Amino acid sequence: MKKTLLIVVALLFAMTLMAQTNNGVVCGSLKGKTNKANMEYASVALYDLYNNVISGTITDTLGNFCIEKVKYGTYHLVCSYVGCKDFKSKSFSINKDNKKVNLGTIFIDNSNEVLQQVEVTGKKTTYTQTIDKKVFDVGSDLMSSSSSVSDLMQNIPSVQVDVDGNISLRGNENVLVLIDGKPSIMTKGSNRATILQQIPASEIERVEVITNPSAEFKPDGTSGIINIIRKKDHKRQGINGTLTANVGNQGRWNSGLNLFYSNDKINVKASYDHRYDRKDRLRIDNRQAVFGNDTITTNQERKSKIPITSNIVSFGIGWNITKKDYLEASGSFNKIGFPRVENNHLIENTNNILSKDYLRHRFDNEKQKEGEAAVSYSHTFTKDKVLNFDYTYSLQDEVEDNHYTNTYTLPFADTLLDNTLIKQRNDEHLFKLTYNWQINDKSKMIVGYTAELGKSNMRYFVENYENYAWIKDSLKSNDFIFNENVQSLYATYEREINKFSFLLGVRAEKSFITNKLLTMNMNVKDNYFLCYPTLHTQYDIDKNNTFQMNYSFRVNRPEGEDLNPFPEYQDPYNIFKGNPYLRPEKIHSFEIGWQWKKNATTFILTPYYRYAYNKMTRITTIDSNNVTTTTKENMSSSQYSGVEVIFTTTLFSICNLNFNSNFYYNQIDASDIGYSKNKGAFAYELSLNANTNITKNLVFQTNLRYTSSFLTPQGNRQPTFVANIGAKYDIKKYNLSLIATVSDLFDTYKNVTIVDMPSLYEKISNRRTQRVFYFGVSYNFGTNTQRHSEPKIQYEEQ
Repeated sequence: MKKTLLIVVALLFAMTLMAQTNNGVVCGSLKGKTNKANMEYASVALYDLYNNVISGTITDTLGNFCIEKVKYGTYHLVCSYVGCKDFKSKSFSINKDNKKVNLGTIFIDNSNEVLQQVEVTGKKTTYTQTIDKKVFDVGSDLMSSSSSVSDLMQNIPSVQVDVDGNISLRGNENVLVLIDGKPSIMTKGSNRATILQQIPASEIERVEVITNPSAEFKPDGTSGIINIIRKKDHKRQGINGTLTANVGNQGRWNSGLNLFYSNDKINVKASYDHRYDRKDRLRIDNRQAVFGNDTITTNQERKSKIPITSNIVSFGIGWNITKKDYLEASGSFNKIGFPRVENNHLIENTNNILSKDYLRHRFDNEKQKEGEAAVSYSHTFTKDKVLNFDYTYSLQDEVEDNHYTNTYTLPFADTLLDNTLIKQRNDEHLFKLTYNWQINDKSKMIVGYTAELGKSNMRYFVENYENYAWIKDSLKSNDFIFNENVQSLYATYEREINKFSFLLGVRAEKSFITNKLLTMNMNVKDNYFLCYPTLHTQYDIDKNNTFQMNYSFRVNRPEGEDLNPFPEYQDPYNIFKGNPYLRPEKIHSFEIGWQWKKNATTFILTPYYRYAYNKMTRITTIDSNNVTTTTKENMSSSQYSGVEVIFTTTLFSICNLNFNSNFYYNQIDASDIGYSKNKGAFAYELSLNANTNITKNLVFQTNLRYTSSFLTPQGNRQPTFVANIGAKYDIKKYNLSLIATVSDLFDTYKNVTIVDMPSLYEKISNRRTQRVFYFGVSYNFGTNTQRHSEPKIQYEEQ
């Protein structure tokens, strides 16, 4: 570790020396002219006297921009944003006496009159890299029109989604998912996959992938952060909206209405989405266990039919109280119901002789509710100093009401009944206070405080039907409460020195964890303090080449269900339980990146290394009754060494191509929990996204993804492949779009997990039962839509 830090310091010093050049810099900020809103991720282009594009960038979340390594000369600037009139600056010069040009605040015209004259002829950049994140604009993704956020994630480079909706980043499921930069109770725990499968992708503006987050963000997640940014649309004046409707196979359908209203003082957003979906699954579990001289072979086939109905309502209002004060309040409510019907057929052979045959029928009228209320306040002291306060309250209430009928043929003919009622309620309060200080054109500081207070209450009630009466099973019933209180202070400092820039941060956290095992009248506490340093550096070699080097220290904390020691019986032969003594996993993460970008072509090469100790992993054991128990344990360490490649380009001016590959070597040390000390294997992931403009109004999209087999402490997960296609036809005269999509075109999408130990070999295959087809219509309406006139974009000299 010391050698590594010395190398980092040496490279930083070398890049600082290299950065001393005679080039200049152009900075400024961009706001809407009518409502003074920050124009985030707007395009900024630098032109010379001959109208040649010399360089360019995009604005950050506060509307700020900075173009570096500008040679001496005379230039002008053009700022663009979809739906707004372009701004063209007056000419200015950069020379040895005027190396820094600060254009101040630029107001881009977004009034109704201007918008009626504008025809948008281009597309937003689909991919952008900043010093600490990769930003993917999802507006051009056809999946965003008819599918869920979970489906949309399949098309994001570096992100993987399995057949059950579980999300991984660079092959690791320990990823923190944020919504609008904030943690949410809806994106935590085992229910995260279900929730993301219900949120419509049409609500999403962009996705930020942060593999090495700065100290501004929570340090949770082994592989990093996925930040989902929802649409706001307050930059457009008047009333605007989108109405969508989609129908699919197996009775699937969904519809949504999004409304926006904005004027100089108030921004209002309201939406309603209804979705009827199916989550039908086929699970095959083949197991062979050895007990002394006996070999027991068990084959289970579980067929599940799960129709899901969800209703999501959201509302938000923002108020420009004064020129320096902004207040925003929002709320959302999600109600999900999925009556599950399941049949699990088990056949067991002992030494090749049939010994057991039974059918377990399950009916579960499962219901889930999520609610969230938030308020935020922003005060601008000067244009360089801004104070933000945020408060969010989230709740999640889930009831799983299982009724089982067990019909035995062998070893005896009988029918047994049992019920399982699972209730879980999660509450969370999040407080956040942030101070942003733009010290000068070259440096910026952020200081903040967060408090995250969470509580999970889990009740597990089991009863059996005996002698014509329902009797509580005291051995299986239990109550468990998980309390978490995390207090954080953090600071980041960003500095630019000509071609070199760095972002330095530190986050200090004190965690108070209490597990209340009510059934056992026992409490388990775990309080700890940790500091999380981060460092991001960037060196702009020339206008096409950029070099980055980043480091962060991170943590993967166990959640309530990971700590609950009471067993959950998924079926009589498979049990899952938590571990109240599970320790947080700690991770050192290093990255080196090189980006080459010219016009519409971008190539990124990112070698990375992660070292994790107290690594949390799932371990499966089997007892003499042929029952497997899966729990989580801390093993010694895990090491990931890999390289990621991202390539985007435009072919023949009609096809936008995005290729992503990730090659890595995973080495684990599980000797302290009874498995191999050094076990390693190579793995890789490949993905290809292509958007092809067949005609001016017709776009065809193809998404392919392949993941190789990868290592687990007790076996491996088998390769997966999925192909999705879609088409979109725009009828601009009527502001209509027609969309058709097919998910899993070749019916190949499945998860296969293998456990291979001396006493147990198990192969579990899980897949959805059919491809998914959707056909839909999207209609845009409001004061900022136009149907007939199509004049060109106008430029204005100011």
